[in-house]
Amino acid sequence: MPFTVRDLQSLIRALEKRAEWKAELRRLLLTDELLALPQVVRDLSVEVGRLTAQVRALAEDHARLAESHAELVHEVRELAASHARLAESHP
Repeated sequence: MPFTVRDLQSLIRALEKRAEWKAELRRLLLTDELLALPQVVRDLSVEVGRLTAQVRALAEDHARLAESHAELVHEVRELAASHARLAESHP
């Protein structure tokens, strides 16, 4: 006896009512790799969150370093100008 559309609809209704049947059918039809995907995605999401926090911290560190660098460049230029003025006044 062939499997009909009516049989499929009956199966779908039964699976909607019986979660354990649905889980068993899923286990039979899908590979272990596909069944593991939800956990893989959760793990990746946690890791992406951790990496995002690290990137933000690095960006903040970079901004502070860039500001310090700009201040140092300014101070070196002032020192060079002072040195030049001293050298001119004391030949």
